[in-house]
Amino acid sequence: MSTFILQNFMECHPPDQDRMPAVPERIAAWSHCIPPSLIEIWIRSGFGFFGQTQLCLINPDEWMHILDRWVTPGSSAVARAPVLISPFGDLFYYRKLEGGEEDVSVIYIDSCEIEVVSWRLEEFFNITLCNRNQLRNLMPAQLDWIQKRYGMLNRGQIYRMVPPSDGRPISVEKVSALQAHEQRLDGIQ
Repeated sequence: MSTFILQNFMECHPPDQDRMPAVPERIAAWSHCIPPSLIEIWIRSGFGFFGQTQLCLINPDEWMHILDRWVTPGSSAVARAPVLISPFGDLFYYRKLEGGEEDVSVIYIDSCEIEVVSWRLEEFFNITLCNRNQLRNLMPAQLDWIQKRYGMLNRGQIYRMVPPSDGRPISVEKVSALQAHEQRLDGIQ
């Protein structure tokens, strides 16, 4: 396999077997606003889980309406695309800024906060997501325990913490990632 820009990410988080291919028409439709390195990983691996952490490379067509609800559509001429979701539902998206600048931001589903996590897409994938300490800052420390206790996620799922009630301790359930975002947005709008 020849080297490519996001190879470090692929080596740190090998693609799961259960992935959906990226169809050429969709790749072409997004090529104006995302960097070639992201298109290359779509072509090589498609969409789905990567690594034991189950980082999920997402199809932006399925997630753009969610991103538009989080970030006011038309608020700027900035091209953006949802690119990745964490096992806990945090949505990472790419922004192509003016003057050739770019960033990757995250929407934390539980706190509804948004922050920039990297000023370059390649840095986000190859460094932030491949550095154990930086990755730990983006996800709850108990991910390994949750995966062992509740099982690995299936396509389209995330883990959601269920608050304690009626004397029961906090628990975790697997839910649809898209539905979790829609419900969260419905609750705050």
